[in-house]
Amino acid sequence: MELSRPTPLSHESFAALLAALDADPAAAAVRYEKLRLRLVTFFRLEGAMFAEDRADEAISRVARRLEGGERVRELEAYTAGVARLLMREAAAETQRTQRAMEEFARRSAAQAPGASSEGMSRYLEECLGKLPAGQQEFILSYYSGSEGARIRRRNEMAKARNIPVNALRNRALRIRRRLLECVRRCQHSRETSVMSGFEFSQEDEGPSAR
Repeated sequence: MELSRPTPLSHESFAALLAALDADPAAAAVRYEKLRLRLVTFFRLEGAMFAEDRADEAISRVARRLEGGERVRELEAYTAGVARLLMREAAAETQRTQRAMEEFARRSAAQAPGASSEGMSRYLEECLGKLPAGQQEFILSYYSGSEGARIRRRNEMAKARNIPVNALRNRALRIRRRLLECVRRCQHSRETSVMSGFEFSQEDEGPSAR
């Protein structure tokens, strides 16, 4: 699954970050690269996907706080704390995504004959990866949470987009149809592959049986 793009740094935020790293611009640039590399390494060691994007997001958050006037004594340690917070957010995001996929798979399995919920989840993960990041985030948000939470979330989504709830639902249905078509193609491809292997196995065994 893709991560939302890191929040862009303004010129003022980046300047505040460099100034906090070192008074000398050249030295600050070197420390910035080292700091970013340490963050990327941290996220990779933690097993996080999109380690570079998460490192950039950690840096962006710290830079914005510095621009806002927050006083930081140990910048590297402070940034490491922000990175740990991002990891906790990533874990919660993973759980939310998993629950949304399970709900989507449960609702969709009946529309793809022969597909179990587990099989549907595997196909959905593959097909979701083919969607643009914005559509991925939209459809997962649309289906996440309990029934009551989904209603509230969908109302919030419609309000944020300044569209009626019905228009939001229609957009979700269009994306869902695309995903179901992709799932059916994956299912058909898998069945064809299995049958081809079975036929090959039979042909391979024939001569030895005679």
